[in-house]
Amino acid sequence: MCHNDSMKFLKIRAYAKLNLSLEAGARRDDGFHPLSSVFTKISLHDTLYFCFHRFGKPKIRVLMDGKEADASNTMSKAVLLYRDRFCPELSVTIRCRKRIPAGGGLGGGSSDAAAVLETLNRIYRKTGSRLLAEAAAEIGSDVPFFLCGSAAYVSGRGENVRPIAKRAATYGVLILPDCVSPTAEAYRLLDERGGAKAVFRDPESEIADFYKPLKSWRYENVFLPVLEESSSAVAAAAEAIRKADPPYWNLSGSGSSLYALFEKKSERNRFYRNFTEKNVAKKIFFLV
Repeated sequence: MCHNDSMKFLKIRAYAKLNLSLEAGARRDDGFHPLSSVFTKISLHDTLYFCFHRFGKPKIRVLMDGKEADASNTMSKAVLLYRDRFCPELSVTIRCRKRIPAGGGLGGGSSDAAAVLETLNRIYRKTGSRLLAEAAAEIGSDVPFFLCGSAAYVSGRGENVRPIAKRAATYGVLILPDCVSPTAEAYRLLDERGGAKAVFRDPESEIADFYKPLKSWRYENVFLPVLEESSSAVAAAAEAIRKADPPYWNLSGSGSSLYALFEKKSERNRFYRNFTEKNVAKKIFFLV
């Protein structure tokens, strides 16, 4: 909790994301794979609590579910980067309550980092949006997206973010197999099986599909066949979703989370009730 040396207390939501589409090219000389993807935020979120300290020596403390976060944590990276680059007088305690599953392609760590950068800059006002976005890209490829609106077309290695307007109400169910999909391993498997794309779909077509009925979407995620082949848990969950035939479904990021989308809340709720695949957690959400 904040004590009497604090000047401000803030409670911030850090939303998860889905990749509605995800194409990845061959590995570049810098070690990254070029991407083409439509991102959207969903209502599932972590909650961050900020206490900004007014008195005493500057101090920084970051806690994740009550435990001290180490230097590898994205929130730790974000707060230290902001202090070192923009604000040496920064003094703050940040606590995070996690709800977004780790290792599932939902961007929880990236969203937390972006929320830290954005909130610190709201309070201290030490830099502009361009430099803040550059700092975000140094922390992780997905972080710049979370500084933008609710949806975007993302390219490059994730640093090129083109915000797009919201679509009509869309309801979803997250399907969470009992496994994780490390990003580096997923890309290694993609390279091994020759799944990288030589040519990406036209960005304007990717964006245009976002506003069409879900049944009309022509999106793909190049990692879905990779994970279906390499993970029995993902394969079983994907097959169960496929049989249920929702209007649209896919894998998010490089996995392991899958999702199904619906235009009607009643259809979403019926799918949620009927989906009983073993060793799979479920979470209801909607597009932000």
